[in-house]
Amino acid sequence: MVKVDSSFTQFLERLQQVIARLDLFPGWRPRKVRTLCGVDVSYQDRKAVAAAVLWSVEEGKIVEISQYRGEVSFPYIPGYLFFREAPLMIAAVKQLRLEPQLLLVDGHGLAHPRGAGLAVFVGLLLGRPTLGMAKSLLVGRIGPQKNSLAPISLKGKTVGFQVSPAIGRNYYVSPGYLVSVPDLPRITRMIGSSYPEALKEAHRISKVAVKSS
Repeated sequence: MVKVDSSFTQFLERLQQVIARLDLFPGWRPRKVRTLCGVDVSYQDRKAVAAAVLWSVEEGKIVEISQYRGEVSFPYIPGYLFFREAPLMIAAVKQLRLEPQLLLVDGHGLAHPRGAGLAVFVGLLLGRPTLGMAKSLLVGRIGPQKNSLAPISLKGKTVGFQVSPAIGRNYYVSPGYLVSVPDLPRITRMIGSSYPEALKEAHRISKVAVKSS
């Protein structure tokens, strides 16, 4: 386990600030999203398993699954999840034979105190269009809802949306890489407003795998 002190977290914070100044969200406007990859990590003691689930939007089924087993090398510290989970997620995605059109990361992207959450690092290092999808809000205020979407405002800017599906709990989506904030409503409609099955399956598979490892 990496030893964490104030100087190390200051380094990580500085790294996030530098990354956040890059042009990470130029916009991504596909005519159709055909394949998604949901990626999540589960833990048990010092063991960790990342699962990447390639999902066909058109067929509504899993196309491919990959898993990466590793050890926990960094403690859970809110705001610095990228250092704990990004290496595991990236390794799992790289093991897929097929390339997903869009990555869905269980975590925040732009909707982060320093504008560079887990989904930003995963997308940037893999060079793939990426969204952060989280089950709880980390920062920002929720604005008025329209067509199941309510903007997340941080420092006077919209950094993502709260999605309120007809069935199921709310979740929070923000750009991770290449996708811009204005792209989010259209892409959310294309992949369905409910919390994506690809992420549900990635969570389930990683949880089962880590218990059996």
